Order: sequence, then structure tokens, then C-alpha cells
Amino acid sequence: MQGNLNLITQALEAVGRKMEVLPDPSTVHFHLPGDLSVLVHRKYEDFINELISKFPHEKEGILKFYDTCWKVLSSVSYLYLVLLCYS
Repeated sequence: MQGNLNLITQALEAVGRKMEVLPDPSTVHFHLPGDLSVLVHRKYEDFINELISKFPHEKEGILKFYDTCWKVLSSVSYLYLVLLCYS
């Protein structure tokens, strides 16, 4: 899984458009109290691994939470593309 860059490309293709997009290795960099920082990597697995490395005691919860998020995002993304195709 590689963030939403592919969704943008698919949405543009659905309306007959194409645009060159340049991937960024991270999309957000959180700077938290106690000198803690977390990068939101473009590659899903890298992001999850970073979270687990910072919060190893929360591994199970992180995996469960983000698995659910991806399921919801996939459903919403699919519906959005369907709407684009039929509008």
C-alpha cells in the first residue's frame, strides 16, 4: 500500500485526465513532546514499522487499528471512483 498517490492517479484516469505526480517518501512528520517524532511514510509498511518501533507495547493495537482504517479507506475510495465513473 502506498498512500493515496495511486488514488489520485486513478481518479484522474476515470475522468480522462493524466498528470505526472512525484512521490514524496513521507507525507507528514509529527514532532511530539519529549523529543518524540514520527514520520508518516508514503509506504504503509514503513509507517507501521515506525509506529511499532516507537510504541512496541502497542503493536497489536496499532496493527488492528490501521488494518481497520485501510478497510474503511478502501471502501470509501472504491465508492468515490464509482461515483466519478457514473457522474
